[in-house]
Amino acid sequence: MLEIIVILKRYDGIAERKENISLKVKLSEVREAAQTLLGLPEKPPCRLVLYRTSSTLEDDCTLEEAGIQQNDRIILYPLDVWHKKNAQGYFVVHIPPVVMESEVQPSSSEPDISSPKIIIIIKNIVKKSQILFKVLSLMIFNKTKKILVWVIQKTSIFIRKENFKKIDKKILIKPAIFLSIGFGITYLLSNPELESTRTIWGISLGITKNAQGKNLNRAFLEAANLTNVNMVGTNLNGARLSQANLSNARLNKASLAGADLRGVNFSRADLTETNLNGANLLGANLLGANLRKAKITDPETGEITAKLDQNAKLIWKIVNESTTGRDLKSKKLDRYNLSYANLKNSVLSRASLTWVDLSKANLEGATLYKADLTGTNLRGANLKDVDLRAATLYKVKTDTSTICPNGKSGPCKF
Repeated sequence: MLEIIVILKRYDGIAERKENISLKVKLSEVREAAQTLLGLPEKPPCRLVLYRTSSTLEDDCTLEEAGIQQNDRIILYPLDVWHKKNAQGYFVVHIPPVVMESEVQPSSSEPDISSPKIIIIIKNIVKKSQILFKVLSLMIFNKTKKILVWVIQKTSIFIRKENFKKIDKKILIKPAIFLSIGFGITYLLSNPELESTRTIWGISLGITKNAQGKNLNRAFLEAANLTNVNMVGTNLNGARLSQANLSNARLNKASLAGADLRGVNFSRADLTETNLNGANLLGANLLGANLRKAKITDPETGEITAKLDQNAKLIWKIVNESTTGRDLKSKKLDRYNLSYANLKNSVLSRASLTWVDLSKANLEGATLYKADLTGTNLRGANLKDVDLRAATLYKVKTDTSTICPNGKSGPCKF
């Protein structure tokens, strides 16, 4: 089982530890171990925040499910604060190559990867590398053409002089192969008409995570690992993406009309204003995905054209239709993103809403009798006159913008 190396540090500099942790470990265990190893008080408990995305990591996810990457910094915050000056400590993740444990040599010192200066330096290096790469590609391309022309000229001279028969054909095999490969590679890298092909290869192989605004019409990306990829405004009409991993991907305003999205992992992906008309999403994982203003209906008839599982279709309706008084009694809606949903006067008795994002949702007058709200995000939600009798409210999150059942501003005390 692959392990990662985690360097734990306190912001006050008092403690620093280095530990090997399995990617399968739950984040709750990581948080508790980090607090203990750094000598931090167990109460109040801390929460884990991924510095790269400023998002809170849920306790019941594993490091692997949370999409932790190389050099990610995970910060320990008390439950009720956010600013860095209130942070208790942090840890930096190192994902070693798949080699024997004795071969892994982690760095003894960690640079501050969040430093603006370092970020600017990295951007400049990447920019210069891209320019140099293009220049070298063009030079190789031109050189290859010259060599190819020279070979053709020499060959034609031999043919005219009837000396071609005297040449040992074997000595021409290696140069011919080299020239063919070189010509093909330089053509692929320098031809603007093949930009979409380069982008597809880049994101498939993990070389780049940016495909924003690209034209990837009918792209073949089945079972590709596209976690955290930026595809804002990208054209993916008719693309084949079945079984691909698009967790935490940014797909807002992208077009996936008619795409094959069967079994795709869209967990925590941003699908706001995404065109999904005619797409096949059967078996797709939409837990935590933002479906606000996602387009799945024919603009003229209003009929749903995308193929969706019944639960996914229900989630889309809850998020995008302003219907009040919904009957959602005993429904299982765990881990879905229902932020900004209008659930006014809805019946959610005995519903399972564990770790659901209901931030900014309107729940005024809703019935949540015996509902399970474990870990539910209610920041900014309207809970005025909500019936919470016998409801499970463990680790429920509210803030000052939440309107509590008594009509007062939060944080709410249940």
